[in-house]
Amino acid sequence: SIEDESLKYGIAVTGIIHPEKVIRNKGGQVGDSIILTKQIGSGIINTALKAGLASPETIAIVTTSMKQLNRKASEIMMKFNVTSASDVTGFGLLGHLVEMLDGSMGITIFHKAVPFFPDVEDFTRMGIVPAGTHENKKARESFIVTESEIQSSMLDMLFDAQTSGGLLFTVKKENAEKIIEEMKQAGFAYASIIGEVVPEPKGKIVLK
Repeated sequence: SIEDESLKYGIAVTGIIHPEKVIRNKGGQVGDSIILTKQIGSGIINTALKAGLASPETIAIVTTSMKQLNRKASEIMMKFNVTSASDVTGFGLLGHLVEMLDGSMGITIFHKAVPFFPDVEDFTRMGIVPAGTHENKKARESFIVTESEIQSSMLDMLFDAQTSGGLLFTVKKENAEKIIEEMKQAGFAYASIIGEVVPEPKGKIVLK
């Protein structure tokens, strides 16, 4: 639930899927690469927009990304037998990665490999962070292990609640570069390998 002065509306989408083609958000295997198809930070940029701080150029970049459908990316993804998948929306990147954890493995994320929208880091350091992002961080920060150079602002960016975010999925390492190549050819210019599934620490996400 949300308490906010702005008007909100919600929708639900239902459908039918082939039972042998279901991709769940759990199932990643140790050694898998983790791929993200879009930039992160739309929640922070939208908050900056409301405050009159976001530039027209940055607004245009974020709007173009939010308008880009995930359909083509999902078609490419399905060609490579991914082991788990999610889209990045209200829980933020780290929140959805937490959902992909299980008790048999952990996740390592290389924070410098994560693609962010322009100005996101500057706005975050200014405190331009939406309430939903703070809630995400509060609810799931216990799953995160950070190395000493990781700043609190980076956690805010990685927990940022997204609107029309990209796909997030795990796939065998030998297929990862080929997927990135096809994603970029299809217009997903910021598709990136951002991490890997690891044996330890189980049930945790390590930021490096």
